[in-house]
Amino acid sequence: MGRSMCRNKLSPYLSNILSKLSVALFDRKLDPITEKEQELINEIRAKISCIKSVNYEATPDADKVWVDFVNRIRHSIMTEDLRNFLRWDIIKESMTSSGLSHLIDLLILRLNHRWKSCWKSATEESSAGNPLPYFFYPRSSGVLIQHAANINYFENLAGKQINEMDIIFEFGGGYGSMCRLIHNLGFNGIYLIFDFPEVSMLQQYFLKSLGFSISKYSSPLIHKKGVYCLSDKKILEKIFSSMPMDSFKNKLFLATWSISETPIHFRQEILKSLSTFSNFLIVYQNNFAGIDNLRYFNNWIQSYESAMHWHHCQMKYKPGSNYLIGVHNGNG
Repeated sequence: MGRSMCRNKLSPYLSNILSKLSVALFDRKLDPITEKEQELINEIRAKISCIKSVNYEATPDADKVWVDFVNRIRHSIMTEDLRNFLRWDIIKESMTSSGLSHLIDLLILRLNHRWKSCWKSATEESSAGNPLPYFFYPRSSGVLIQHAANINYFENLAGKQINEMDIIFEFGGGYGSMCRLIHNLGFNGIYLIFDFPEVSMLQQYFLKSLGFSISKYSSPLIHKKGVYCLSDKKILEKIFSSMPMDSFKNKLFLATWSISETPIHFRQEILKSLSTFSNFLIVYQNNFAGIDNLRYFNNWIQSYESAMHWHHCQMKYKPGSNYLIGVHNGNG
């Protein structure tokens, strides 16, 4: 969840060249590890050692791609330098990108009237995880620019800004970059991230490295603003059942290349829990693991037809991927 295992990349050969040039021109060496950094790494490793690993051989073939993914994440957290996690092969394969398509994203953002007042500072990359600077704009990274482009697209269509949301539920949060960006944009509500336990540890490491405090769930959640990194579906169900969701005007469901990579039975469970959500930002690929996602999401939005206004279109500069943006229209 929270990443694409088969995303269509524009000109991988050129992207690889740009990455190498970025390393040559803008890369920096990590400073000696501090006591605070070591304490955080020890904390994350202690937590992940308590998570039961999944037996790859005993896993159904349809789920083995994800079991392999989380096992590689787990192994890397335990054996490699967490301060350098954005350079790990498993992360570069699944959660980061330096493609040419981000140049178009960047140009759109820079032409936006809010570039100087908003997007320029919001897309300023941090040193956490040692991200690779984007060749055409080394103050940021490819993935951060892509996140910003998606939020900008949503805001323009929805007619509201992301910091107006009361609750954001991000299904599959990558390593926490989108959460970071949205808070950079002024969001100050309840932010829920649901992901694999191993990936949740990575999110906690990244966000804590930036000074975020990760909140612990306690019922009821109402008025308890903060970031919650969740992996237990029962806790998620408890949150949705105990929270008076109707008391929040703007609730956003956010899933970029994640819900569409989830097995049908599980995605249906998640989507059924969103009946009180009034805003949706979904990015998905046409097909994944034999699933026709175009047909699936076209059928799914029919249940919201009277209450929601949907914008459903192909991403112009990312062939094979689509936007599905929904905003409550006040009816139903």
